[in-house]
Amino acid sequence: MLNILLVEDNWADAYITQESFAALGEQCRLHCVDSGEAALAFLERNDRPDVVLLDLNLPGMNGFDVLEHLRSHPTFQDTVAIALLGSSNEMAWWRDQGMRPDAFLTKPVDPVEALAVWRQAQGQANDD
Repeated sequence: MLNILLVEDNWADAYITQESFAALGEQCRLHCVDSGEAALAFLERNDRPDVVLLDLNLPGMNGFDVLEHLRSHPTFQDTVAIALLGSSNEMAWWRDQGMRPDAFLTKPVDPVEALAVWRQAQGQANDD
């Protein structure tokens, strides 16, 4: 079973994402938190997720900060991180800021697309 952490402060986006992944049945277990700080607390208390779906525009600790933490911590540096965008126009700006997730996806998240990104990232990690 794929273990996913969703970091999303917009309750409507979180709900839509949860419902989309629930439609996949038992393939995934989705945990949802609503801030960067809650994401770090979740990571300290739980097993490492296979994938982090990360909204970038979070209040307080934003998605960039959470991704930096993931990449700098030995336990989480290989965790697949997918940055969630409100529109594809945001991607260039975040890349200019140095954001380097495994992928960018626009909301609402298509769970099939997210799983494909995870599989591709796993294949690249196994090739290293």
